[in-house]
Amino acid sequence: MYHEVHWTKASIERFWNFLSQMSVRNDTYFSWNVGAGLVRFVSTRMPLRGLAVDVGCGPGFLLERLMAYGLACKGVDLSPESVAALTRRIGQNALFHGASVGGATDTGLADGEADVLFLVEVLEHLLPEDIPAAMTELCRVLAPGGRLVITVPNDEDLAKSALACPDCGCAFHKWQHVGSFSAQSLADLLASHGLTPETIAEVDFGHWQFGILRRLRAQFISRKSGAKPPHLVAIVRKG
Repeated sequence: MYHEVHWTKASIERFWNFLSQMSVRNDTYFSWNVGAGLVRFVSTRMPLRGLAVDVGCGPGFLLERLMAYGLACKGVDLSPESVAALTRRIGQNALFHGASVGGATDTGLADGEADVLFLVEVLEHLLPEDIPAAMTELCRVLAPGGRLVITVPNDEDLAKSALACPDCGCAFHKWQHVGSFSAQSLADLLASHGLTPETIAEVDFGHWQFGILRRLRAQFISRKSGAKPPHLVAIVRKG
């Protein structure tokens, strides 16, 4: 018989430390595939200036895209191996202001330190009981007038990505997702913490990798096919 994995903070850290030590292809990472498109989309909705912090930065691919845009950046990640690896790779960039071990519930950042705070494909990994603490922490480290950018998979069917260990029988999502969000449930979550998004949208960030003409063509084809955009994005301004 198979049984669902009971995720804990310790087992989540082990999972991501394992992946960071494996020879995982870059193209398995969200920010490697569509990070440039995410930055391009966000830049049309809000000013990108000041210090940007990526919470759950992984190997640092989004940090690289943000620095290419001209932003000073910091990273925070649960995996010490990921933090060490990204620091070796991009630590010499003058716009890189360091990376540290931490998570969404305890970033280690100072009050109001971040002008732009990214939580990219992280929320779906958080244990439900940790989400309130994460929202409180993110609001604490965001500067007044700063923006919080959250992305999650759009209404993901978690069962479609389930795997099972043939040895012990444990079943789990192949990327350790424990939550699924629609546009409405994401808006409701933010509202429950007193946050009102300036933008909440279904997006295919892959289309935003392209120039405007190719992007419009891709968007037209996608709408015609009836395909649901794969990503959700919310942008919240701290008052």
